Amino acid sequence: LFNLSDYKIIISYKDTVKGRFALKVQSINEGSFLQFVPLKNAIIDCKGDGEWKSAEITIRPQDLGWYMGEDYQKYHIEMLDELNSYVRDWELKQYSEKYKYYLEVYENSEEPIVYPSYLTADEKKIDLEVIDSTEAYVGYGFENALDGDANDDYVACLENKDDYYFTVKAKDPISECDMEIIWESDNNYAADYNVQISSDGINWIDYCTIDNSKDDFQRFKINSNIEFEYIKIVVNRFVGQNRILLREILAF
Repeated sequence: LFNLSDYKIIISYKDTVKGRFALKVQSINEGSFLQFVPLKNAIIDCKGDGEWKSAEITIRPQDLGWYMGEDYQKYHIEMLDELNSYVRDWELKQYSEKYKYYLEVYENSEEPIVYPSYLTADEKKIDLEVIDSTEAYVGYGFENALDGDANDDYVACLENKDDYYFTVKAKDPISECDMEIIWESDNNYAADYNVQISSDGINWIDYCTIDNSKDDFQRFKINSNIEFEYIKIVVNRFVGQNRILLREILAF
């Protein structure tokens, strides 16, 4: 029940320009505005050889979603319950209860999916600001990773860049801290990256290399014999998409 299949878009094009092109899909937003975001695995690499070609882009069920709205969702639940009063289907009942739960957490300003934090009551968060980074899509900049909430939005850098990095600055000089980075998901994260520190943002010290990371929640400690304010992350290898996609940057 409700097990939707993947679809494919077949795009025919004449390869006249060398470059990499990304397809976008309409973002699911609350409100009456239109916005587009990158479609997963929808990159077309062109060689500029003048040949006619075709590209197959997979469209997943989650790419076809649309914002239901609170009023319509209430009506949707009522219709599901009325339908189930005739068919007495257990899966349909579970489907209705899922939407009731979504509506309940929305009305209580809660999150239906919560990313856990490793912070404890004894750990004091260090105020950070991003001062330099690889270019990101409008609305998906690194400020999204410093808002204290890994669930509401995320960072999405542009594709096909020579370097992928970001630099954060602590409010006050520090000599040690724990860094926590929450990447976009366990399908898209940085596997290898260099960690650099600096007291002035000009002269950098290579502190360590994080390599062979296995998931999207990553935590490491910086303990230096000098005070520093700047921390720079330079990514060498990704798992999933070859660009920075992350949800939260924390230091404490």
